Amino acid sequence: MPKVIIPSPLREYADDQFEINLDGDNLAETLETLVSMYPELKPAITGSMFLSVFINGKRIDSGMEGWNSVILNKGDEISLIIPIAGG
Repeated sequence: MPKVIIPSPLREYADDQFEINLDGDNLAETLETLVSMYPELKPAITGSMFLSVFINGKRIDSGMEGWNSVILNKGDEISLIIPIAGG
């Protein structure tokens, strides 16, 4: 079962969870499950052109259209990275 790491700015939309274990055979399926559980995450995941996705520390370069082809294995760790700017 893949594990999704929720970044700090988005935890308030996911019941303040740091990580969530989800079922899914590929990245698209897993993130769709996440969004169905926590609909307030949808804009950050599907609407952000700044979202970076990493699986086991390796950046996934395909955009959302390629997430169906990213096969996941049991124990994979998916990290969602959203850049934060400050001044």
